Amino acid sequence: MKKQNHLKQYEMRIKISFTPNTEPVPNNLSVVNSYLHNCLGRNNQIHDKESDYNIGRLYGGKIVDGGKTINYPNGGYLLISSLKQDFLNNLTIKILENQSLGYGMSFNGIDYIQEEFVDGWNNFKTTDMGFILRKPKDCTYDVDDNHKGYYTLNDTELVTVLKNQIIRKFKKINTNYNLENIEVVIPNHPNHKIAYRYSKQIKNSVNICQININTNKIVAEALYNYGLGQSCGSGFGTIYTTQFHYYYK
Repeated sequence: MKKQNHLKQYEMRIKISFTPNTEPVPNNLSVVNSYLHNCLGRNNQIHDKESDYNIGRLYGGKIVDGGKTINYPNGGYLLISSLKQDFLNNLTIKILENQSLGYGMSFNGIDYIQEEFVDGWNNFKTTDMGFILRKPKDCTYDVDDNHKGYYTLNDTELVTVLKNQIIRKFKKINTNYNLENIEVVIPNHPNHKIAYRYSKQIKNSVNICQININTNKIVAEALYNYGLGQSCGSGFGTIYTTQFHYYYK
């Protein structure tokens, strides 16, 4: 734990591993959400609340059956981050008490990931769930816009909108965050892509890419723990530093 600018920051992310599935797993974030709510009980602290955490999808699988289901022949894993240590501790305990994810998958270990951040440029990358930024409801769209309602890598204003969203969000979280001179760059890269991801049967357009952010270390750590973009409490917006890519294969 470190203290700076009156803000306590945690650099911990937990990685919860599960055994291979024996039944097809639906390709929907509801699988993870149902499991977590089952662990924590009804009316728990993350149910329909503002998110001071970030929980990724169930990673490590291969999409099959025309995109309807996912197989995890080598097992799967969850990534869970938060600035609140008691939240991580409580959730870990509940997962250990509820080791069956369903579909034949059971708890198979936990790893603690500690990444590094700096004052200056922090080079992040999204997971394959990418991040979401929704356009205002009154926007007009081109006829050939296949991602209506979402800002994507094809929109020239994406970086500006993302930067402004970060500033608004973090001012609400804590007024002590120093957001002056923050810079956001999405570099050109052949592996960047726009994709569809499902949550509660809703089709979402996501951006999967590298994102370089020039800011202070405290804000960089917070971005890592809270997630990037909108709807980043569970499923979307998980990012990691590029030098730690081997954790996320």
